[in-house]
Amino acid sequence: MRLQDAILLGDTLKRSDPDKWLNADGSCGCAFGGALLAAGMTISEYAPMTGAEGHVVELPFVRRNWPWLTADMLIQISDRYRDVCDGLSTIEDVAAYVATIEPPEEPHTPQPEPAAEPVAA
Repeated sequence: MRLQDAILLGDTLKRSDPDKWLNADGSCGCAFGGALLAAGMTISEYAPMTGAEGHVVELPFVRRNWPWLTADMLIQISDRYRDVCDGLSTIEDVAAYVATIEPPEEPHTPQPEPAAEPVAA
């Protein structure tokens, strides 16, 4: 799942709290915390990082889904989300920013189906 899409979907899955990535039960957090939920991360996968400011980008789940993401990028996303919570911008603005830093999707090249072997008559 693209991070920009996960941020939009994730905003519907939790209450806003710009001061934490995600709380212990997953009920509230920032834009990135919602993205984690939207992309399928479980609380048990997140729990070891609770309170580990900035190290969330090192979670195996994050490395698998968004290997390009850096701590500096995450700080920028979080700062923009704080503006959302302060009524100065929208979650769509955050997603639009992420679209500017997220690598383009690799085009999906359909694999040709193997040729059927002729059936003997």
